[in-house]
Amino acid sequence: MRSARRKFLGRAIDRSSKSRVESRDGVLWAIDSDSSCRVKIQGSNELITCHFPRNQKARPSWLRIGNAVRISHRGGVRGYLEVSGQGRAIPQPVLGSALPPAGTTADGIIEGMVVSATEPPSNSVLISAGRYRINGTIYNYLGENTGYPLMTADSTIVMGSVPVMGLGVPSFELAAPPAEGYFRYDLIVIGADRVTDYITGTPATSNPPMPGVPANHILLNFILWVGGEATITSERIGILWTVPRATSLTTTSDAEFPWSESDDTPETDISVQFRDQYGRLISAPSTGWKVTFTKIIGTGQVYSATTGYDADEASKTVLSGSSASFKYQRDQLATEVQPYFMLTVESSPPLHAFVMNMTLLYALG
Repeated sequence: MRSARRKFLGRAIDRSSKSRVESRDGVLWAIDSDSSCRVKIQGSNELITCHFPRNQKARPSWLRIGNAVRISHRGGVRGYLEVSGQGRAIPQPVLGSALPPAGTTADGIIEGMVVSATEPPSNSVLISAGRYRINGTIYNYLGENTGYPLMTADSTIVMGSVPVMGLGVPSFELAAPPAEGYFRYDLIVIGADRVTDYITGTPATSNPPMPGVPANHILLNFILWVGGEATITSERIGILWTVPRATSLTTTSDAEFPWSESDDTPETDISVQFRDQYGRLISAPSTGWKVTFTKIIGTGQVYSATTGYDADEASKTVLSGSSASFKYQRDQLATEVQPYFMLTVESSPPLHAFVMNMTLLYALG
């Protein structure tokens, strides 16, 4: 009991409590990973590794390089440091800089310079005006203006004449498309010389290679060319190639079904074609697709070579090829009603198409 009153024990307890610093200010110097960063604290030029919370989907707004942060010693333990929030002030080190070096801003578009399709579609694209950055220098871009007559010293415009003025649409002409059955990526880039360049890729029957962007240039956008297409639509700008699959159906049928003087049950052909996401015909897989031809409303019968005639529905399985054919038989002896049809392909996902424009003509037309 008497030893507890000795001064050296009190001083030891005081030193122990003072060593357990709860928090201090620091400057965020670098972010190493999703859970750790490096900071500088007051009076030191040494970078100290700290942890920060990982229970958020996004980094907090204060977790920025060069920002003052609050450093906590979890549980007062000096060996485990956490960055817990914003600091009060940026500390000043004994040696070295108080702030990390300014980072280099990446090259790219600052604003505008949007590549879009023309209307109607053509072999050119529109490029809006804007600004971009290359190697820290900001450049202005006015677009590919064409068609403006300029009054210059050697101008061909004569006083008293009416010049023909173009629209001045900022358009950019593209290269010729690849051969049918091929795909190709082309790039539209711009350099520090403010000149818009066009880079043609290598054609391929599948998964075409993407060309590289030249040095001191930035990418405005890329174009996916599909062989057989002569114009570019919005669906081809900035779109990556994917494996072709059935995505839509088209139908072929007669818009008018004439009256027959020799047959009371005449027939007409109705076919459906399978197309992929690029608008091309695509063949059914070896496992086959079941195609169903349904008469939603109207008189007459539907027919397929597999199921024969039926008042409402006919079907067949397509094991190869890119289309399926059916027949519609009208009944001229009945009081006829305009027919509407639906074609369904049991692919993954199922696809549907409708025939709703067939007109039944009578004896007098």
